[in-house]
Amino acid sequence: MGNSQMNQLQQEKGKMTGKIKRSIGIKTKFLLGVILALIISPTIAAFINRMVQQLDDAMGDLVTGEMSLVVATVINLVVVSGLILILLEVIVIKPLRRAGTTLRLISEQLNLTERVEVKAGDEIGEMMADLNAFLDTINDSITEIQTASRSVAKASVQIGEASSETSVAAAEVAKTIEDIARGADDQARETEHSVN
Repeated sequence: MGNSQMNQLQQEKGKMTGKIKRSIGIKTKFLLGVILALIISPTIAAFINRMVQQLDDAMGDLVTGEMSLVVATVINLVVVSGLILILLEVIVIKPLRRAGTTLRLISEQLNLTERVEVKAGDEIGEMMADLNAFLDTINDSITEIQTASRSVAKASVQIGEASSETSVAAAEVAKTIEDIARGADDQARETEHSVN
């Protein structure tokens, strides 16, 4: 690939990524999600501990301090893990599934005009924009190959026609040479006959 083609691809990529709204990266999104979960989970744990404490007060001393700590820890783990799984699904898995579905459609239908929908400006969004640029390059290359193939086929037909015309002309030249040789031979005989 020449420098001009590389520059053109970089410019097109710049245009495509310019269309994508810039957003925070995946690491930052997960970090913010974990921080949010850590802020929310103690509140939820405290609420549930109060409910357990009220239940404990109503039924007698069933729950000890250690049990309350275990319940709070389990609640924190469940909230943080749940939020991380939701973030993973929304930020990573869903866009990758969408890209996979589009690529499967492209491979099954051989339709290189289909594109992956780019919804985010994070690393996955950039990867999908790059994938679209790659598909554009492949589509353009195939179009150029088809155009060149048609030109070669047309030139081949023209060469075949020219070859045919050349064969006809060569046959006529050969016939003319043969006629001239026959005429020269006849003239030589007549000259020899008249001299005798």
